[in-house]
Amino acid sequence: MPVEHLNPDTLAVPHGYSHVTVATGRAVVFLAGKIAVDRDGNLVGAGDYRAQGRQAAANLGLALEAAGARPDQLARLCIYVAGHTPEREEEVLAGMAEAAAVTGIGPTAGILLGVSAVGIPGALVEIDAIAVLD
Repeated sequence: MPVEHLNPDTLAVPHGYSHVTVATGRAVVFLAGKIAVDRDGNLVGAGDYRAQGRQAAANLGLALEAAGARPDQLARLCIYVAGHTPEREEEVLAGMAEAAAVTGIGPTAGILLGVSAVGIPGALVEIDAIAVLD
């Protein structure tokens, strides 16, 4: 495996991410931020953090596939949430969990940040990532 996720018992138990990712693969894949748009570029889930988290994660899965990468090869995941509040974080993470069930994207090292805006008008969630190939 090119990516190993570690959660040392000397740190608090993480919820939805890994404290450490060790990558030893042959190539690094940098994925541009993915927002909640369909194949035609239309915004999906206007005003709905959960729906946008789900679509952005699904788009990330498609980008991974195009690069010849698998979700288990993700080394870092960064999630940006416009107008972040704890309630919105829960909605975004719930949507991403739904997409993860389909795409296989699992907990990896990363960050969730509240920002004033992402991507395009109306977009609420953006996800970027780094993967390491076998």
